Amino acid sequence: MYAEKQLIDKVEKITVDISAALNRMKSIPGMYDKAVIKDTTACKSIPRQIRSDIIKIAVVGAIKSGKSTFVNSWLKKDILKRGAGVVTSVITKVRKGETLRASVSLKSWDEINREVEKALLFFPDLESIAALHNISLKTNDNRFDLRRKNDRALLKSVKKLLCDANSVTETGIRQEAVMINQVLDGFETIKTMIQPESSTIVFLGDQFHEYKQFTGNDSLAFFVKNVTIDIEDANLAPLIEIADCQGSDSTNPAHMIHIQNYLISSSLIIYVISSRTGIRKADIKFLNIIKNMGLIDRLFFIVNVDFDEHGSIADLISVENRIKQDITYIKDDPTIFTISSLYNLLSSCLDSQLNSKDEKIESREKNRFDNWKQAPELIRYSDNMTQNFYSAINTKLSMDHELLLVANHVEHLRIILKNAYSKIDMFKNFLSDDLVKVNETTEKLKNMQQHARKFDSKIRNSLNIAVDGLKSDIEKAINDFFNTANSNICLNTVQFIKNYDFDYKQYESIFRQSGFNNTIYHMFHDFRTQFDTFMTEKFNSEVMGFINEQEQHINQCFTDMYSSNTVNPFKTLSGFKTFPDISLPSSGTNAKQSIHTDVFPDLKAVKGITGLTPPKTAFTAKYSARIKLDSMAGFCLHF
Repeated sequence: MYAEKQLIDKVEKITVDISAALNRMKSIPGMYDKAVIKDTTACKSIPRQIRSDIIKIAVVGAIKSGKSTFVNSWLKKDILKRGAGVVTSVITKVRKGETLRASVSLKSWDEINREVEKALLFFPDLESIAALHNISLKTNDNRFDLRRKNDRALLKSVKKLLCDANSVTETGIRQEAVMINQVLDGFETIKTMIQPESSTIVFLGDQFHEYKQFTGNDSLAFFVKNVTIDIEDANLAPLIEIADCQGSDSTNPAHMIHIQNYLISSSLIIYVISSRTGIRKADIKFLNIIKNMGLIDRLFFIVNVDFDEHGSIADLISVENRIKQDITYIKDDPTIFTISSLYNLLSSCLDSQLNSKDEKIESREKNRFDNWKQAPELIRYSDNMTQNFYSAINTKLSMDHELLLVANHVEHLRIILKNAYSKIDMFKNFLSDDLVKVNETTEKLKNMQQHARKFDSKIRNSLNIAVDGLKSDIEKAINDFFNTANSNICLNTVQFIKNYDFDYKQYESIFRQSGFNNTIYHMFHDFRTQFDTFMTEKFNSEVMGFINEQEQHINQCFTDMYSSNTVNPFKTLSGFKTFPDISLPSSGTNAKQSIHTDVFPDLKAVKGITGLTPPKTAFTAKYSARIKLDSMAGFCLHF
């Protein structure tokens, strides 16, 4: 990857030199026209575009599969929090930077208060409880505000009622109970850090590891938008972002939404499976979600080995084969690497003498490491797989992204240089005292303008036809996909709601303890929990897969249009001198020696250049006061 880094640096230097040359055209009247200004702007934007096009690698899997340990082993440092329990509460992104730092982005007070209000929306008798605390929730001027003591007292009352009325049910922990617990437990710790607008806390130096209190503590994680870590380390290539995601089987439904939104923008997905447990039901469910999203081809699998669980290499290979066989039901010929992430991490830390005050290896782990050395066959197998993994990753990223990224920009620079060189030659002729040469140049310019108008007209007509056709195709596809009469996804959603069956007996104890209103509330909660799970696992994934298909259709349409309208604009410049072709320097076996081929920017690049920010494709259903009224009335009749 470092050869590509040098290549990118070289391209950036070229853009600086070309920009300087274009700016010098200002000294000649009429030379620095709109076309040159446009080329100068484009040239200056290229370094930013290259640097902003981050390759995102998502590390996912079930809880306690070893995702954080795996990322740490990749970094060869104990950067991410790991240990017993559910550790990762927010997606933690790691990038190469100039110094070690952690940036924790926090929500604003308005964002926090809106989320709490949403959680309280369906709670029964909320107005009467609020009145006891002198709070009015009926006017926009007096909205809920966590900073007020009375509003927190309201939350405590709601929390007490929720806990008394069975906050844990067969469908899981009640979402409102989870959120209210998080908000109340974390408020005192974080209240001085939250600002009226979204803000960021940066942890540097000796305070770096303090960021872990936000990623491993759900009470603080509620207040966090995201966490980004910059690490000065040769083991992480530039333009790479590794994301340590929450467990896919987390009891918090918001976690899956965050994971899905990250996956859709990722270039590569590394799925971690524990060798202790193998493929679980949660893994099958999540892998099906990834498949429905159309992302199955981006998957690499890591079987994370605990040497203590395997007595021999034969036992380990047997487990590996069984896991591979289970995965083939979802993905043909999966790429699997069996690695001991913890052994690799401890080995790196000990070899680099990183067991200092900040990154001290516990004696318990040191003893485990020493014991593992008594199993050389297992270690050799893990070491070979580790080398194979990094080789495969580097090959994949080099072939599929880096050079193509640079190729687009080099081709753009080549066109800018040809335009500039031709303009310079044209002006030299105009400024010449040779009248014949001036007349010839004037005639060539007229011909060039005529060719340009024809070229522009042809391209515009082709674009208009292509765009109109695309709009029609995509509108039809959207209508078919969401048509309630024929769409599978809509029919399945309606069927889920209609077929949902209540076990009324389980609510009898709640009725006796908490009364009618609370019972209706809990019934609706259980339905909503199941429905939100359905939306996350079925609806969202199929919508993402549909979007992926449409984007591929758009790319193919413009590729076909370009191929069928091959016009060489440089023929119009044949009367002027043109700049020679630019060739890229060699960058390994996969480098393209000359960028003079048809290069098509993908939609991701177009979105970045134009600043398009489409809405998130993974979402939860929004429940309004109207739904509250209808559902409460409906449930009352059922009950």
